[in-house]
Amino acid sequence: MLSERRQAWQSIIEFCRTIEQKADAEEWEAVSELATQRQKMLEQFFASPVESELSAEVAEGIALIDAMDKVIAAKAEKARTLFADEHQVIQKRRQATQAYTNTK
Repeated sequence: MLSERRQAWQSIIEFCRTIEQKADAEEWEAVSELATQRQKMLEQFFASPVESELSAEVAEGIALIDAMDKVIAAKAEKARTLFADEHQVIQKRRQATQAYTNTK
């Protein structure tokens, strides 16, 4: 039983690394979908108490997940800001084009 729980926890950690890789590749839709799946995996894992033999490993994993989430959130915010800036430039160009065509 313990080895199955350890394997399940390690699978969650690997899944989190996959999410991090998708964030590195700026695949934000995949990040969102995988994060939803991860939440379900975590809920299932924590539906029963963590064995004392696994508590230190799980605590380290939680800290790792938290650190990964912070990095992913920062990358997502940066991408959102860049997208908003690009959108604003496009809007200004569109307005300039419309103003030019309306003066003819």
